Amino acid sequence: MKDDFLDGDLPKIVVFDLDYTLWPACISCWSDVNVSPPVRAGKTRDHVVDRSGEKIGFFKDVARVISALKARGVLVGAASRTDAISTAKSMLRLIEIDNKPAMDHFDAVQIYPGSKLTHFSRIRTDTEIPYHEMLFFDDESRNKEVEYELGVKFMFVQDGVTWDLFRRGIEEWRVHRQEYQSGAKKPRKLQRLKGFGNGYGDMMSFE
Repeated sequence: MKDDFLDGDLPKIVVFDLDYTLWPACISCWSDVNVSPPVRAGKTRDHVVDRSGEKIGFFKDVARVISALKARGVLVGAASRTDAISTAKSMLRLIEIDNKPAMDHFDAVQIYPGSKLTHFSRIRTDTEIPYHEMLFFDDESRNKEVEYELGVKFMFVQDGVTWDLFRRGIEEWRVHRQEYQSGAKKPRKLQRLKGFGNGYGDMMSFE
């Protein structure tokens, strides 16, 4: 898996959701793979073990992606709306990347219930990085609101963060940033129509 695509311009910060984005499990929901706290470190420190004995670690390319970003001076962030805040942070502290707790690689951590718009507003305040210099990976399409309303480049995750998706994210972000810098693209306020669900499509229009 080549990494020459990393030789060009890079986002100032790359932010990741947690559940089904960095790891193949959900911390605070009913699903096929649900984490049952408390969690403890696995013997190899590349996973945790929950109360039921289930092993949960990062998707296979995640450590490489985060290591590549940190090696190039790119900030790394987490943005999750889980209400299992303590468990999420414990998992990031117990799973290791490059012989250090994964949490030590994160420069901005927003883990609490609420809107991803709020998460990114706080990341913007804390880092002073413009939204169009940010790249975000998330498995819920509704969170593309951060691209529409703020200007953060959003990448939809279907099977966890992979090296190929990471590459495509960097390439699409470069086009995205150029469009913002040229004025061809600007944030747009979304109007949520009553009586529809959380997906995109007919349930939203632009003001």
